[in-house]
Amino acid sequence: MNELQMFRERVEAVRKTLQGWCSTEKAKELVDCVLSDKPKTIVEIGVFGGASVIPIAMALQAIGSGRVYGIDPWEVGESVVGMEDANYEWWKNLNHEDIYIGFINALIFNKLTNYCIPLRATSEQAAPLFDVIDMIHIDGNHSEEKSWKDVELYFDKVRSGGIIVFDDISWRDTSATGTKKAVDFLNENCHIVKDIGDCRFYIKK
Repeated sequence: MNELQMFRERVEAVRKTLQGWCSTEKAKELVDCVLSDKPKTIVEIGVFGGASVIPIAMALQAIGSGRVYGIDPWEVGESVVGMEDANYEWWKNLNHEDIYIGFINALIFNKLTNYCIPLRATSEQAAPLFDVIDMIHIDGNHSEEKSWKDVELYFDKVRSGGIIVFDDISWRDTSATGTKKAVDFLNENCHIVKDIGDCRFYIKK
């Protein structure tokens, strides 16, 4: 087994300990983007338990440079915006503080605090902190209002040729729109690289 294979196995072992919905295939692609492009500034919107941002941080640690900023308020009120029925009840009853503490403990345990900076804030609150972004993973609230706001706030900050990853491209809220507005904009203004499940990887034009 070569060094890269060993690293991938370590990333996968860590990912399996984390709460979230990032698949093995998606985590591998995120890691490969970091290893190949060596982005200096990465932003993730919607961290939850860290299942995608921690693999990204591990890749940064492997190359010895760069930072990923994990933006998430870990707060009920923000999670339930645009949600109804079962989605609303699930997010409303979730212990957000436990999820946050688990994520912070995972960062410390895996010695990733130099490579991953948690920002406990909404994406709107955090946006002024960034000028130029090399790679962004948008996986926050999937309502039309919130998903479009994330794209509106951050798209111009991503450099030309930068990587944009958007999760849940087919998600629809009760108005039958959901992420469609955001996805249509990205489809028009970026090169589509590939889909992994319901996650789409883009290169900004």
